[in-house]
Amino acid sequence: AMRRGVAQPWCTIRQLGGGAHTRPLLTQDGTRTAPEGTARSLESRLAEHGADLLVATLPRLANGSVEPVPQPADGATYARRLTSEDGKLDPQTMSAIEIDRRVRALTPQPGCWITVNRASVKLLAGHLPNSAGGDGLAVATGAGT
Repeated sequence: AMRRGVAQPWCTIRQLGGGAHTRPLLTQDGTRTAPEGTARSLESRLAEHGADLLVATLPRLANGSVEPVPQPADGATYARRLTSEDGKLDPQTMSAIEIDRRVRALTPQPGCWITVNRASVKLLAGHLPNSAGGDGLAVATGAGT
């Protein structure tokens, strides 16, 4: 979600049984995230929001007021495990926004890296030009940002 710039990721409570993409949905709800959020802050926010959603859903499930909704057959996708290669940044082909999103989404694991003078340099944080950031190495992209 963070890599794609989704501002409101969703928490979903599913019924047990069957495969992950075939289990009926019991309830869903979105939560706002901070534009400068990281994978770690998003994980914490979704865990908190998901726990609240589960606590609100269980009594409704017990009294029969939750109607399980089948998942649509179309649109289900498999999310493969991320690798170090997913963190490779190429400023010549990527925009500053894409680099910023990728660094925030993939830090701390699997992490992001860039090649500078034939050496791999791991990035721990970043910020867009003209934003509150801090000191660091300025990187020009192919788009000039």
